[in-house]
Amino acid sequence: MAQRGSTELRVTSASHQRGEMGYVVHHRWWGKGYASEAARALLRWGHHELGLHKVSATCDPDNTASARVLAKIGMRREGHLHEHLYVRGQWRDRLLFAALAR
Repeated sequence: MAQRGSTELRVTSASHQRGEMGYVVHHRWWGKGYASEAARALLRWGHHELGLHKVSATCDPDNTASARVLAKIGMRREGHLHEHLYVRGQWRDRLLFAALAR
């Protein structure tokens, strides 16, 4: 089976109604709207089905396409997390996006 991608939405605090979401799309499928469709569905599910007040996501600052996806689905950039992840032997920054239930 060909690699296509994956999505995740997890509740990080039930008492504070917060969750985090993420997605990965195989490069062969970039630019076809799949990331936007998946991210929008995760956000909607988190707010409407799980009752989350706030859903957040991060992306690499160099990944402008992913930052555009998050902004396109209504998430707002809330910050720049410096040296937030240790990946393949080096510290990497992340951009933090979030959306509140409306």
